[in-house]
Amino acid sequence: MQVTGQNVEKGLVKIMITMKDIARHLGISRTTVSVCLSGKAGQYKISEETSKNVLEYAAKAGFVPDQTAISLARGKKATIGIFVNLFSSGKSNEALRYLLEAIVDKDINYRVMHFQRDSVLSCIREMLGHGTRTIIIIGWFDNDAFLESMEPYLRNGVKLFLVDYCFTAPLKKKWKNAYFIGINREKAYLKTFEYLYKMGHRKIAFTSNVPRLKAWKKFSEKYSLPFNYALRPPLPDFCMQSSDEPFMDELIQLYKREKITAVMLSSDFLAAKLIERLQKEGIRVPEDISVAGFDNLASSPYYNVPLTTIDVPMDKLINKVLDVILRRKELPQEVIIESELIIRSSVAKIPAEVKTIT
Repeated sequence: MQVTGQNVEKGLVKIMITMKDIARHLGISRTTVSVCLSGKAGQYKISEETSKNVLEYAAKAGFVPDQTAISLARGKKATIGIFVNLFSSGKSNEALRYLLEAIVDKDINYRVMHFQRDSVLSCIREMLGHGTRTIIIIGWFDNDAFLESMEPYLRNGVKLFLVDYCFTAPLKKKWKNAYFIGINREKAYLKTFEYLYKMGHRKIAFTSNVPRLKAWKKFSEKYSLPFNYALRPPLPDFCMQSSDEPFMDELIQLYKREKITAVMLSSDFLAAKLIERLQKEGIRVPEDISVAGFDNLASSPYYNVPLTTIDVPMDKLINKVLDVILRRKELPQEVIIESELIIRSSVAKIPAEVKTIT
């Protein structure tokens, strides 16, 4: 392979220059290159000129020591690539913390990166180029095009774990070495709708996504509810503090116009923001309107109004990953963990005369 000082793109994986490449270019042994790069040339009576040539060429060619190979040589396990989707709110951070606590004393190398949909594949390729063979993605990710792009790597032994995967539909095909781990969101949303109905609520607004709309269709048909107060959730925006305001304005207008009595939201963070905004508007929670969230963050019991929410058991989801990478257990391709509705004081029962549909 001809080395020009730049990384070489070969197929889909970015190939990094190796000590073997340096040795071939300089006409010396790989062992000599290794000793020079370790700074021990003098101990092994390698000439200063040879050492200088190795170090200069390595720097020019962009050589980066393969930490995975170094770890394996020292008896450590391979590096794990961990990608966290911050758009999945705080539960991804909680899952990451649980995962790192589990592997910190296991002599495992890891790299952690934030990802967005348009950047995750290029970042994974970068890690694979350094020898990483296990990729863990934490956060909602259900991109078929991504999986198609990953298939060559999966066939070659790379393991991919999609944690908190959204099962919007049956998988279109079997993916070798890919594991989809999450909860049944549609079932979880149905639990919340049923609880709200039990508490007397009939006019229920909710932020829409595919499984939530499927759950609402089943629920509304079961109870012959003619209303459909589906709201588009606000897009995550870490720069603009007011990014949620248009959504909240719309919901407050819906409350005043349609007299909705409950709202189910896409995250606990959004629910907390909404409760704060409602209180500023003089609308009481839960006396005037009930609010339910999704995630069951560690902070959810301590909001101004303790939040009724669906628990996404991230510790259990991560444990399924640990079963494979630490305990060498077999795992089916699809792993669905049961979720639980956590009942707190943000949802109240309403009087019989209020729940009458008009």
